[in-house]
Amino acid sequence: MPDATNTEPLLRSERVEAAYRAHYDLLRFIAARRFRIPADEVCGIIHDVFVSFIRHEAKVARSPSDERAWLIGGVCNASRYYWRKHRGEELPPDVEEYVDPTSVADDAITRLFLADVLRRLPERCRELLRKRYSEGYTPDEIAEMASLARGSAKNLISKCLLAARAAFCRLRRTTA
Repeated sequence: MPDATNTEPLLRSERVEAAYRAHYDLLRFIAARRFRIPADEVCGIIHDVFVSFIRHEAKVARSPSDERAWLIGGVCNASRYYWRKHRGEELPPDVEEYVDPTSVADDAITRLFLADVLRRLPERCRELLRKRYSEGYTPDEIAEMASLARGSAKNLISKCLLAARAAFCRLRRTTA
């Protein structure tokens, strides 16, 4: 009969592996975008957070939202520590502010989901929607830039939005 202590490390490693798979992209996004950690340093910060997670795993509640909040808090703290260590470099002005893990996670998940939706669109639609909704160009300005009639530009924007909605629905069905 197997000893219970022999199975516990296996369960712990499975939990850590599942948390890593589930949250790595989110943590990378937070460190790189929210804290502006240089790209070559992000992986090390996340791995340090997971080493800490392994050490404190027994203290972290077992629900996925508690794990996510703990890991987000860990990456926020590790990112702040990174900037304290590198004070000679330019510190992003909002790094020392309190960060609510839930709102950061929700925002990051939304951005990652939106990026995934946009990746599924043709390049022309991505560019058109970026100009219209990120850069604030009007349909008239877009028509002029693309050498299109005003009605054609509005029609193209509408078709690209429909394609984005369809991609969103398909992606939501596959992730649900």
